[in-house]
Amino acid sequence: MSARFPPNAAVMEADQAGKLWCPGEADFPLRDGWQGGWFWQGKAQHLLTVEQLLQKYHTSVGRNANMLLGMVIDTTGLVPEEDVARLTAFGDALRKEFAHPVYQQAATGDLIELSLGNTASTFNCIVLEENIAKGEKIRNYTIEALLNGQWKKIAEGTSVGHKHIQLLKNVTATKIRVHADSEGHNAEFKNISVFRLGGASKIN
Repeated sequence: MSARFPPNAAVMEADQAGKLWCPGEADFPLRDGWQGGWFWQGKAQHLLTVEQLLQKYHTSVGRNANMLLGMVIDTTGLVPEEDVARLTAFGDALRKEFAHPVYQQAATGDLIELSLGNTASTFNCIVLEENIAKGEKIRNYTIEALLNGQWKKIAEGTSVGHKHIQLLKNVTATKIRVHADSEGHNAEFKNISVFRLGGASKIN
């Protein structure tokens, strides 16, 4: 039998400079209970709340992965009405959260400075998005804000890819800047967006 993949030990390690790429996937069911929530049962199952779904969005899509949400089919062959209502409420909440950015801009470079306006703006979320049509180039990044005339680090992370949602405690500043380590490849941001979120998405 021919081996398609290398030994297990090698599969568990990624080569950032490799020629193959596979997107991450985070899968979980909308319900809990019987069979782990992946199958319908008329009783003793609970649905994730909108707040829980928002948190899972931030820790999946917001960390450069696909969010695969498992839905059940009941004995009518349809998705139960309460599930449809919960998913609709989740979609509405998600659109509302990200409907009005404080600032938004595409940019290219490993050091990008953004002016948020003549007066200071308060924000608690920065969304970084790479132009993945050109590949995932960013290996790590640091975000700074201009506070009282001094640059102060407010966030850092590894990789960006399709999307990285960086949640923060409230910051009030006139400028931010992003340092990206792309190992000399010149980072390409499809979007850098700044938001002031409310509800379940914000950090208290």
